Amino acid sequence: MAADFGIPRLSAREALDALVYLGFVDRQPNRGVVVRRRTPGEILHLFDMREVNEGLCARIAAANVPPESWDDLIELFGAPMEAIVERRDLHTYVRNYELLRKRLIEAADAPPLADLLHRLYDMTDIFVRRVLISSDRAQHALRDHRAVLEALRRSDGGAAERLRRATIANIRAAVERYSAC
Repeated sequence: MAADFGIPRLSAREALDALVYLGFVDRQPNRGVVVRRRTPGEILHLFDMREVNEGLCARIAAANVPPESWDDLIELFGAPMEAIVERRDLHTYVRNYELLRKRLIEAADAPPLADLLHRLYDMTDIFVRRVLISSDRAQHALRDHRAVLEALRRSDGGAAERLRRATIANIRAAVERYSAC
């Protein structure tokens, strides 16, 4: 692989180690590294884990930062994101959604939780993107994100947690419907 990509063997090994860590590949004796196929059930369990932990992150974030620190995201997720969803600019939509996630994680200021959330997101991102491309999920998600941001603006950690969990549960349900097709 290193020769094929023209990179040092150590870099190739580190890349494979990262893929093993994320659960995308498995090391198998006498076979090397093999792509791991997740079952639909495994994928849905990852979303269950995201739901609980993203909700926790939102609750902690609501308590940790001043309410006005969310104002720029509330503005971004208003008319600008509405226009992005309307023109189906999924690249920009995902970039802005990742900004929201990053800010939630930073505001929570809980490194072990951040590590877990990054790993779970990396393991589920491809499924979310497939659903976004093939459905109207972005429109529904935008409403969900706005509700979470409003709860954060009120410093209502309980509501932020409940709404963030509902957002991830909605994504999970969309992935489940997509997988059934």
